[in-house]
Amino acid sequence: MDKVFIAGPLKIRSLDKNIKDRLDNIIRNKIEVLVGDANGIDAAVQEYLNLKNYSHVTVYCLNNPRNNIGNWKVKSILCTGTVSFSEYVKKDNAMAEDTDFGFMIWNGKSNGTLNNTLNLLEQGKKTRVYLKPKQKFYSIVNLKDFEALLNDCESEAIKKIDKKIRIYERINVLSQGNLFESQNNNSFEEPDNHLLLALEEGSAYFGEDKGNNS
Repeated sequence: MDKVFIAGPLKIRSLDKNIKDRLDNIIRNKIEVLVGDANGIDAAVQEYLNLKNYSHVTVYCLNNPRNNIGNWKVKSILCTGTVSFSEYVKKDNAMAEDTDFGFMIWNGKSNGTLNNTLNLLEQGKKTRVYLKPKQKFYSIVNLKDFEALLNDCESEAIKKIDKKIRIYERINVLSQGNLFESQNNNSFEEPDNHLLLALEEGSAYFGEDKGNNS
């Protein structure tokens, strides 16, 4: 069963129709959802999946889950010290390792959500990013796609995030040599499962968006 890592910031607490439509596509195609235990997007996605009685869900957490609305299986990452941003990054890294592709719901300001997108890119995994303030979707398959996403955001917000997660340093590493290119070329041999999040109902192909960035 394919797996999708879904994440987003604490400050987004509701799902619009664009997000719900993509979750419905995931449910129809029986993709396993990897989701965190935080408030915000994690809890909102959990609530929606529980409402739909969807069982193919794993909740990732540090030690014990804060939210597990559907009583799904849990993957716990041990944290013995003070819970900090770096500890949550460990949890997110585990999710990125375990997933096949990502669905990131972003407000253009969250460090963690953009870090997840970059982590997946570094692993040669594709991500669908929904920039909620613009109600716009982006397919992140390569560096060019990632840079296009950054260019569509407020420069000051990106500068602040860069100080936290070293965006441009990591982009520079990815751009060196052909390691990333070879990873990415291999991924093209697999179905474009990240484009599941662009499907119209009834479509049999993981196709491109159809108008209005839908």
